[in-house]
Order: sequence, then C-alpha cells, then structure tokens
Amino acid sequence: APDELGEAKTALRAALAAAGGSPVDADVKAAVERLSALAPPGALRAAALRGNWRTVTRPEFPGGRGFDGEGRPLYTLGRATFGVLAPEATLVAFEGVENPVGGQEMHRDGAGEGEISYDFRVPLLVADGPAAGLRGELWTYGLCAPASAGAGADASGSVSLAAPRVPVRFVGGGLRYAGDGAVPVAWEDAFGASAVARDRAERSLLARVSSWAAKLMFGIETNSAGGASESGTPALLQSYAMRRAPQGYFDVLFLDDEIRVTRGNRGSLVVVERLAGGSGAV
Repeated sequence: APDELGEAKTALRAALAAAGGSPVDADVKAAVERLSALAPPGALRAAALRGNWRTVTRPEFPGGRGFDGEGRPLYTLGRATFGVLAPEATLVAFEGVENPVGGQEMHRDGAGEGEISYDFRVPLLVADGPAAGLRGELWTYGLCAPASAGAGADASGSVSLAAPRVPVRFVGGGLRYAGDGAVPVAWEDAFGASAVARDRAERSLLARVSSWAAKLMFGIETNSAGGASESGTPALLQSYAMRRAPQGYFDVLFLDDEIRVTRGNRGSLVVVERLAGGSGAV
C-alpha cells in the first residue's frame, strides 16, 4: 500500500539520521528489511538505475582516522584510494558521496554491450599539508550491467526483483581540484608530479613492492600530468586506469524514484537518494 511504503521510507530515513548514517546500526538494518519486503512488484530496468544519486549511509572504509570538528570522516589519501594516489599520508575529510549512473559509458574504454557508467564522486576537504583547506574531488569510474543482471533478463533489460544482482567493475579514477577559479599553486605543490615522485621515493621497500604487485595484478596505469579539460574544468591532476578490473556485484534490495538500497558482494549496505533532476537517463 502507498501509505505503508511511504511510512517505511520515512522510518529508514529517521533510523539513518539517528545512527549518524551508520549502515551497521540495528535499527537501520531493521528499517531496510521492512522496506525491502515492500519492494514494488514488476521489473527492474536499466533506465531505473540511471540518474544522479547521493549516498545517505556514511562511508565505512577500513582504516579511518575518526572525524573532524564538523563530523566529516577522515582518511589518508592512500587508504581512500588503496595506495594508488599520492601523497599517501595526506589527510582528507569526505564531504559526501555521489553516485552518477549512466550517460558516460561512451567515454569508458572497454565498455561492453549492456554496460552503463557507474561512477562515484567524493567531494573532500584537504586537512593537512600544503593544500590544507582546499577542496577537491575523488572520482572512481565504473561500469555496471543491469541488462544482464540476475536470472530471467530479457532483451529490454528487465529482470525480476527476485534476482536483482547487477555485475559491476571499476576501471579507473583520479583526483581533481574543486575550488573556485584557477588551480592554486598550493594544490600543484601538494598533488602534482613532483609531490607524487617524492612520496613514492620515500615509501618503504615493502610498500613499493606491494604497490608494484597491485599494479601488475590489476593492470593499473597512473598519470600525474594534470592540465585542464576542454570545458575549462580542472582535469584530474592524478589519474589511473585499471586494465584488469576486478569483477563484483551489488544486489538491489529496493529501488523506486526516490531511494535505492543495495548490498555489495562484500556485504556493505548502501542507501542512496536520487538528487533533484536526476531521474531518467543522464
């Protein structure tokens, strides 16, 4: 019933607010179970996933450094990017997570039939070092394949909500400046090619061997050339591509025009809300 569905969504939002966005809170889990039991019947279509979504659950990456004075989760750049971006020890505060889905697959090398872009944008505030106080964005570029998700998929890309498993793989990403105006010298000093080279030279032998092994395993190629995009938006100062991206999936527990609830292949529970103007194809 519409009233029951609305009440369940309100209860989930309230539970998340009370838990500070924690996806492991018992009340949040109970609210998710209640909502997922009311998942509307019919089909999950690729088009339903498209749009710009904002994560309501807070990041639960391992190795966090607590929270800053505004309650933003703190991570080192190395921990947040699995050692790909540098300097590894630079502390950053996450200011949210957005999940744009669809519309960029034509720009993804190696995108297969039925795959659409599945990206993450993390606005951040640099908390220490030469760029302290400056804002940037971490981007992770991915591809998901809702048209082939689960059993019973048909040519229209529909699948039964009884088997809403969507394959996903991540193929690259990077770091860019996100403040107003031109890229400051302090940003270049903190994250440019010289800073990257210095950071990698100072890493321990074990860290360098581990980084080399990961790059070999996943086919990671890094670039710290920087520059500007054709639109004038600062380009990724540091970027990387994964030529042998690991395969994963997420299970859709609930999806409508407002909310999406998923559980990843490692068990992570994620609740997102569609941003205004983000419905339909991007």
